[in-house]
Amino acid sequence: MIHYVSKSKVVKRTAIDVLLKRSGGVVRTDDIVKVGYSKTTVLNLVKAGALERVAHGIYVRPGEMYDEMYVIQLRSRRIVFSHETALWLNGLSDREPFEYHVTIPTGAPLGGLLRTACRCHYVSSELYDIGVVNRKTSFGNEVRCYDAERTICDIVRHEKRVGVEALVGGLKAYVQSDAKDLIRLMETARMFGVEKEISRYMGVLT
Repeated sequence: MIHYVSKSKVVKRTAIDVLLKRSGGVVRTDDIVKVGYSKTTVLNLVKAGALERVAHGIYVRPGEMYDEMYVIQLRSRRIVFSHETALWLNGLSDREPFEYHVTIPTGAPLGGLLRTACRCHYVSSELYDIGVVNRKTSFGNEVRCYDAERTICDIVRHEKRVGVEALVGGLKAYVQSDAKDLIRLMETARMFGVEKEISRYMGVLT
């Protein structure tokens, strides 16, 4: 809790608490300003140890768990969660990722801190938007990731980097999923040049 004496500030404190709870412990400067704080006050809250800045314009409550995936998404609009991370977001893996895989267009800028925080994959601008959807993190925040069909194609394309466990586990989970769309899968596979590989795997698993 962020404690203040005056009644008006207690109301504002409660509003920030609500924002933090609603967004998995993450709040932006713009969100704080909307509930009545000035940007100067936000800086003072950081100095007082009531909030901690984790990126430009993004704050968390010190010492508490927060939605790291949501923070990563807020830091760059070009990021799309992909590969093993997208497997989890699409319900095709029961192992929450400890390393975040993201995809951005080739040549797009990405800050050094984000490159350190993520395992980044690059793709041509023509292929970048294919299969982009919104999925919820374990904190309930929506982030951009690739749909199940695009994700299956990605892990097959990069099977040597992904590893056997993630590849086989993801393929088996997809085949067993009631939400699978095999027609869309093959259409996506053609776009990425892995139609033969996907057909072979589907033939074995279905």
